Amino acid sequence: MKILFSLFALLLVSCATPPSSDPSKVELACAQRCSTDLATCSSGFKFFPVVVQKQCNDNYDVCIGSCPARETNTLGKQIQQNNSANKLEELSILLKRGLITQQDYDKKKAEILKNL
Repeated sequence: MKILFSLFALLLVSCATPPSSDPSKVELACAQRCSTDLATCSSGFKFFPVVVQKQCNDNYDVCIGSCPARETNTLGKQIQQNNSANKLEELSILLKRGLITQQDYDKKKAEILKNL
């Protein structure tokens, strides 16, 4: 019984390994979306936090792996793409997080679409 309790306690308090993916190598908007999903998955009370955190980290790695790579110049430095699709996606993330209002979103979206 003591061993069983020890194993149960270990499951509740041990640490999960961090995600292994490098978000700096993928497009910014996609990396931000993956990070937001990780934060949402990791937050709140979990009965088996280590198990859930491992699942969240695995999902993050899959998400980052599905993101397009950032473009690099001839010197190998990463260039952040600032095309209209990325700007719209970043704008959408700001709206979802409540950092901008719907009016601000609509105004900026119209500006971006006008410049196409």
